Amino acid sequence: MPTFATFLASHMGSRARSTSSGSMDRVNKYEYLLVLQGYFAPSGWEDLTAVEKKGSGFDRDANREIKADLKAYRENDPRAYRVINRKTLRS
Repeated sequence: MPTFATFLASHMGSRARSTSSGSMDRVNKYEYLLVLQGYFAPSGWEDLTAVEKKGSGFDRDANREIKADLKAYRENDPRAYRVINRKTLRS
C-alpha cells in the first residue's frame, strides 16, 4: 500500500519536494525577504542587507535579525533607515 507521501508526490509532480522528515512540502516560486534600506541623499533608498523569511507571514527569527542589524546601523550612522518586505521570484 503506498504511503500518503508517495501518493502526494505522484499527483503533484514537480510542484512537490521531499523534506528530510519524509513529508512533502509544496515548493513556493517566490522568496520573501525583509530588506534594510538606508537613505543616501542624491540617489535615494539603497539596500543594505536582507534576511530571508520562511513564508509570506510574520517570521519572528527574521524579524529579530533585521532589527539587530537596524540597531547596529543606527548606532554607527545617523541617517534614515527603513525595513521593507520584498517578494521576488526564486531562481
